Amino acid sequence: MNKQHKHDLVYLGECPTSGCIENYIGETERRINERVIDHACRDKKSHLLKHHHNTNHDSVDLNNFRILHKGYNNNTFKRRVSEALFVKQYRPTLNVQEKSVPLHLFN
Repeated sequence: MNKQHKHDLVYLGECPTSGCIENYIGETERRINERVIDHACRDKKSHLLKHHHNTNHDSVDLNNFRILHKGYNNNTFKRRVSEALFVKQYRPTLNVQEKSVPLHLFN
C-alpha cells in the first residue's frame, strides 16, 4: 500500500524549510494524505499551518511526514495513548496538547 493511503496511525510532520527544526506529532484514523492536506491548507487550528502562516516557511506535503506507528485496529484510545507517548519521547516543538490522553504517571 502506498504511503498516502495508509490510515489509523501516528505521524511526525516536519517543517520543510531548510534549517527549520519545527515539528509536530499527531494521530489520525483517516488516510495520511487527507491529514497532510489539512496541515497544508484546510485545518486553521493546525500548528503546522499556523507555523507556515507566521513564518512564511514552505507549506508541508506528504514528503514532510513520517509514519511513527500504525495498525491500531481503529481503536481511538490506543492511538491517542500512542500519540501521547510519542510526544513524550520526541518532544515536538509545535505540539500543544489540548485534548491528549493525560499521562500523569510518566511526568
